[in-house]
Amino acid sequence: MKKYADPGKVRLFSFYKLYSDSSVFNGAVNNGFKRVVQEVNESIKNEIKETKNKHEKEKLRGGAADPGRHEGLFCPAFMGHDSKKRVKYLEG
Repeated sequence: MKKYADPGKVRLFSFYKLYSDSSVFNGAVNNGFKRVVQEVNESIKNEIKETKNKHEKEKLRGGAADPGRHEGLFCPAFMGHDSKKRVKYLEG
C-alpha cells in the first residue's frame, strides 16, 4: 500500500501519475492477472505431473499408492475439501 501511496496527498494512490487514463491502468491490471494465472496454472500442471510420477513409481515398486494423498497441491478450489474429491478432480 505504501508503495503506491500518493506522496503529495492529492489522492489516496499515485496511479494517476503512473497511467495516462483508466483504460491504460485497466490493461496493466489485466496483464498482471494474466501472468498470475499462467504461473498458477503452470504450478498446478507440475504438481499433477509430480503426483502422477510418484504414483507410477509406487506401482513399479509393488506398493499401493495412496490415491487420497496429494501433498503440496494448492488451489483455492480444493480448500476445505477432502482428499477423495481432490483425486476425483485430478483424475478427471
